[in-house]
Amino acid sequence: MSEVKMSIDEKNTNNLNLEKDNYIKQEKIKEEKIKQINKIKEESVHMICRQSELSYEEAKIELEKYNYNYMDVLNNYHNINNKKNEKNEKNEKNKSINQNIYSEIRNFMDTGAKTVRTNNERNEILKKSN
Repeated sequence: MSEVKMSIDEKNTNNLNLEKDNYIKQEKIKEEKIKQINKIKEESVHMICRQSELSYEEAKIELEKYNYNYMDVLNNYHNINNKKNEKNEKNEKNKSINQNIYSEIRNFMDTGAKTVRTNNERNEILKKSN
Protein backbone atom coordinates (compact mmCIF):
# COMPACT_ATOMS: atom_id res chain seq x y z
CA MET A 1 0.00 0.00 0.00
CA SER A 2 2.80 2.40 0.80
CA GLU A 3 4.45 1.75 -2.59
CA VAL A 4 1.23 2.69 -4.40
CA LYS A 5 0.90 5.80 -2.28
CA MET A 6 4.54 6.75 -3.04
CA SER A 7 4.04 6.33 -6.78
CA ILE A 8 0.91 8.53 -6.64
CA ASP A 9 2.84 11.14 -4.66
CA GLU A 10 5.69 10.99 -7.17
CA LYS A 11 3.26 11.48 -10.08
CA ASN A 12 1.65 14.42 -8.30
CA THR A 13 5.02 16.06 -7.65
CA ASN A 14 6.07 15.43 -11.26
CA ASN A 15 2.83 17.01 -12.49
CA LEU A 16 3.34 19.99 -10.19
CA ASN A 17 6.92 20.38 -11.42
CA LEU A 18 5.76 20.25 -15.05
CA GLU A 19 3.07 22.84 -14.39
CA LYS A 20 5.60 25.05 -12.66
CA ASP A 21 8.03 24.70 -15.57
CA ASN A 22 5.28 25.53 -18.08
CA TYR A 23 4.27 28.56 -16.06
CA ILE A 24 7.87 29.78 -15.93
CA LYS A 25 8.24 29.27 -19.70
CA GLN A 26 5.02 31.19 -20.37
CA GLU A 27 6.18 34.05 -18.15
CA LYS A 28 9.50 34.20 -20.01
CA ILE A 29 7.67 34.29 -23.33
CA LYS A 30 5.45 37.11 -22.08
CA GLU A 31 8.50 39.06 -20.91
CA GLU A 32 10.19 38.60 -24.29
CA LYS A 33 7.07 39.79 -26.12
CA ILE A 34 6.87 42.86 -23.88
CA LYS A 35 10.55 43.61 -24.55
CA GLN A 36 9.99 43.24 -28.27
CA ILE A 37 6.95 45.53 -28.24
CA ASN A 38 8.85 48.14 -26.24
CA LYS A 39 11.76 47.93 -28.69
CA ILE A 40 9.39 48.49 -31.63
CA LYS A 41 7.82 51.45 -29.84
CA GLU A 42 11.26 52.91 -29.14
CA GLU A 43 12.30 52.49 -32.79
CA SER A 44 9.07 54.17 -33.91
CA VAL A 45 9.79 57.17 -31.68
CA HIS A 46 13.31 57.46 -33.12
CA MET A 47 11.97 57.16 -36.66
CA ILE A 48 9.47 59.96 -36.05
CA CYS A 49 12.27 62.12 -34.64
CA ARG A 50 14.39 61.49 -37.76
CA GLN A 51 11.59 62.32 -40.17
CA SER A 52 10.27 65.37 -38.37
CA GLU A 53 11.44 68.11 -36.10
CA LEU A 54 9.61 66.70 -33.10
CA SER A 55 11.55 66.09 -29.91
CA TYR A 56 11.74 62.64 -28.38
CA GLU A 57 8.98 63.37 -25.86
CA GLU A 58 6.72 65.05 -28.43
CA ALA A 59 7.12 62.11 -30.80
CA LYS A 60 6.30 59.69 -28.01
CA ILE A 61 3.15 61.64 -27.10
CA GLU A 62 2.04 61.82 -30.74
CA LEU A 63 2.60 58.09 -31.22
CA GLU A 64 0.54 57.33 -28.13
CA LYS A 65 -2.15 59.69 -29.41
CA TYR A 66 -2.28 57.83 -32.75
CA ASN A 67 -2.01 54.36 -31.17
CA TYR A 68 1.60 53.92 -32.37
CA ASN A 69 0.63 54.29 -36.04
CA TYR A 70 3.70 56.17 -37.26
CA MET A 71 2.18 56.87 -40.69
CA ASP A 72 -0.69 58.78 -39.11
CA VAL A 73 1.76 60.79 -36.99
CA LEU A 74 3.89 61.69 -40.02
CA ASN A 75 0.86 62.47 -42.18
CA ASN A 76 -0.49 64.75 -39.46
CA TYR A 77 2.90 66.42 -38.97
CA HIS A 78 3.37 67.06 -42.70
CA ASN A 79 -0.32 68.02 -43.16
CA ILE A 80 -0.99 65.23 -45.64
CA ASN A 81 -4.68 64.56 -46.11
CA ASN A 82 -5.81 61.11 -47.28
CA LYS A 83 -9.49 61.91 -47.73
CA LYS A 84 -9.26 61.60 -51.54
CA ASN A 85 -7.77 58.13 -51.27
CA GLU A 86 -10.39 57.12 -48.71
CA LYS A 87 -13.19 58.32 -51.01
CA ASN A 88 -11.79 56.39 -53.97
CA GLU A 89 -11.39 53.25 -51.88
CA LYS A 90 -14.97 53.55 -50.60
CA ASN A 91 -16.30 54.01 -54.14
CA GLU A 92 -14.32 51.00 -55.36
CA LYS A 93 -15.64 48.88 -52.50
CA ASN A 94 -19.25 49.89 -53.13
CA LYS A 95 -19.14 49.05 -56.86
CA SER A 96 -20.45 45.74 -58.07
CA ILE A 97 -18.22 43.39 -60.03
CA ASN A 98 -20.01 44.34 -63.25
CA GLN A 99 -19.42 48.05 -62.59
CA ASN A 100 -15.74 47.38 -61.95
CA ILE A 101 -15.44 45.43 -65.22
CA TYR A 102 -17.04 48.19 -67.26
CA SER A 103 -14.99 50.91 -65.60
CA GLU A 104 -11.80 48.97 -66.43
CA ILE A 105 -12.94 48.59 -70.04
CA ARG A 106 -13.68 52.33 -70.19
CA ASN A 107 -10.24 53.17 -68.78
CA PHE A 108 -8.58 50.82 -71.29
CA MET A 109 -10.48 52.36 -74.22
CA ASP A 110 -9.72 55.91 -73.03
CA THR A 111 -5.99 55.25 -72.79
CA GLY A 112 -6.02 53.55 -76.22
CA ALA A 113 -7.86 56.50 -77.80
CA LYS A 114 -5.46 58.94 -76.17
CA THR A 115 -2.47 57.01 -77.50
CA VAL A 116 -3.88 56.95 -81.05
CA ARG A 117 -4.66 60.68 -80.90
CA THR A 118 -1.16 61.61 -79.69
CA ASN A 119 0.43 59.36 -82.35
CA ASN A 120 -1.68 61.01 -85.09
CA GLU A 121 -0.75 64.48 -83.87
CA ARG A 122 2.93 63.53 -83.77
CA ASN A 123 2.76 62.12 -87.34
CA GLU A 124 1.09 65.32 -88.62
CA ILE A 125 3.81 67.45 -87.02
CA LEU A 126 6.50 65.25 -88.58
CA LYS A 127 4.86 65.52 -92.05
CA LYS A 128 4.67 69.31 -91.77
CA SER A 129 8.30 69.58 -90.71
CA ASN A 130 9.47 67.49 -93.72
